[in-house]
Amino acid sequence: MKIKSMIAALAASAIAITALAVPAFAEKKVTNGNDGDQMTYNVNQDDAKWGQIKGIKFTITPADGWTKTGFGAGVAYQGKDIKWTDYEINISGEGVADPEKNEVSFEKTGDNTFAFTLDTDEPWFKDIVDADKTWAQVIIQNWWGAEIAVDNVEFIYAEAPAETTTEAPATTTAADTTAAPTTTTTAAKSATKTDSTKTGDAGVGIVVAAMGLAAAAAFASRKKH
Repeated sequence: MKIKSMIAALAASAIAITALAVPAFAEKKVTNGNDGDQMTYNVNQDDAKWGQIKGIKFTITPADGWTKTGFGAGVAYQGKDIKWTDYEINISGEGVADPEKNEVSFEKTGDNTFAFTLDTDEPWFKDIVDADKTWAQVIIQNWWGAEIAVDNVEFIYAEAPAETTTEAPATTTAADTTAAPTTTTTAAKSATKTDSTKTGDAGVGIVVAAMGLAAAAAFASRKKH
């Protein structure tokens, strides 16, 4: 039997229980919810990432005799402006889930132990993270059949929203590719020197030839007289 109305009335006065999987929870018995016995996690007080919770994993051990009776349980969440939302667990004495009623996936991990996983798409409390005087709870109850002991609890978190950062555009100064004008001084060939040398040799030849002719003429002239 679900006890939504009773839980809603108890929400404001629920006793805070420390968060995930601490030794104090070991062998914690959760009897029928109609007796007011349940496990209540005040996540906004105990979990820094409570706004990202979107699921829960927990292991239970049903009491002796469960193979004759089976057991029914449930996991639920509620909070400020968050309505009571529950997911039902129905396990037969053969350790088989009722396909029409069971809403939480599970694995039988031992002769008397079960591991349950509830993973939803959206964080349960994301809309009230910043609310004033807020409260948020995750609850495990036993509804019928054998009593259960909750052995371990672990929450499943959505990824934190990525922080948006604006980077200043990089300023790149292109290197100046304009080359400075290159001044090239090419030594002029010493044409003048070469030419003058050539002209000098020819001149000497002419002078020598002239001198020879003059001497010959003078010799001939002396000979005639």
